[in-house]
Amino acid sequence: MSVDVFLDDDRLALRDEVGQVAGAFSERAEENDRLARFPAENFADLARAGLLSLAVPLELGGRGGDYLAFSLAAEEIARGDASTCLCFTMHCAGVAASLAGDDDQRRRTTERLADGAIFTVVFTESGSGTHFMEPQMSATRVDGGYLLNGSKSFATSAGAAEVVVVNAVVDGTPEGAFTLFMVDPKANPGIEVTGRWDAMGMRANDSRSLVFTDAFVAAADRIGPEGGGKDVVLGRPNFIALGLAATSVGIARAALDMAVEHATARVIEPANEPIARYQSIQFLVAEMAIVTNAMRLMVMRAALTADRDPEAAGAVMTEAKAFCNENGFAVANKALQVVGGRGYVRGHTAERLVRDARAGDLMALTAQQCREVVGRRVLRLDEPPEPAEGPLPT
Repeated sequence: MSVDVFLDDDRLALRDEVGQVAGAFSERAEENDRLARFPAENFADLARAGLLSLAVPLELGGRGGDYLAFSLAAEEIARGDASTCLCFTMHCAGVAASLAGDDDQRRRTTERLADGAIFTVVFTESGSGTHFMEPQMSATRVDGGYLLNGSKSFATSAGAAEVVVVNAVVDGTPEGAFTLFMVDPKANPGIEVTGRWDAMGMRANDSRSLVFTDAFVAAADRIGPEGGGKDVVLGRPNFIALGLAATSVGIARAALDMAVEHATARVIEPANEPIARYQSIQFLVAEMAIVTNAMRLMVMRAALTADRDPEAAGAVMTEAKAFCNENGFAVANKALQVVGGRGYVRGHTAERLVRDARAGDLMALTAQQCREVVGRRVLRLDEPPEPAEGPLPT
């Protein structure tokens, strides 16, 4: 049974539209991967289709897409190219954070989107890793704004983004411990994009480091009050967790498509029949299909929860991310097994999908962090203790 039965006409139309746009992404994926080159052409296509404003409310001139619409779009984009989907996910997260600001920030955000600007968000630091709530980067108050000092690592789209949302500690105080800022690395002389992204997978996402040296950021570019970043980040469902889960689904679907195409076309002598006739191949493809369908349903459940019960969304998204990231890699690995030795050669789609799929559970929350979150929730370790029964002591 296809997931189509759960989608209305509008969402089916959106999915088909994104699928058409992303059709060219797979053709560019190999070269972008080989050169570790940001997929600028793909983002230009997304901008022309208005998809960079997918998550922007209608009243602000966007597409008004909900979390389900976002997950469907992300899946189709990842089916064409996972690196592009990772950048798209971080773009939507950056847009959402920017729109959480005041009226002037919302106006500037929509204007930049209309010009095709790419957004992203980066909280990772080399010292604190994925412990995002404890940033080491400092923001010192000065006339008219702040001076930011420190660095961010694994900044997706670092060389292409014009709006980057970062977190910092204001004046070293507990009250300012998680403050958000909008910065433009291209226009700020105090921000340097450093390093070269030469990774195992997701090679086209241009993930590099940002070094801040007395980088002046105007007070007008602080999102919310000092210390108010947690409300922005935790006060609504997370595009990042959902997008990374959907990315794994897109990779799994691409791997399944490739395996089916190869199995039906590859003929082995002397039997002169396609390898699809072999039971071993049938079992591999069956396992891939079953798991991929389960992944799609997990992401749909998470997206629908975000749309209908936002307070419960974090838990379901965490489950979806853990399940999809690990199983996306498993499906890609089985596709490589179907293709055989030729798929192990550099430049083949099979080996790229395996490398891209492996990145999923390394990105926050990592697979281990997801399990910790889910485990603590299931065991009710974070709930306040129930009052003791019996008479109160006198």
